[in-house]
Amino acid sequence: TNAWNGGVALGDSLLLLGPTLAWVIVAVTLAARLFRWEPRR
Repeated sequence: TNAWNGGVALGDSLLLLGPTLAWVIVAVTLAARLFRWEPRR
């Protein structure tokens, strides 16, 4: 919340961006692998 309001330094915000992006990549990879639907014809 403080990052949105400008109460946190840019370096601290960027430090938290790494794990967030890692979770997004893991979620997209798992979704693409586990949820494969057959195309409609």
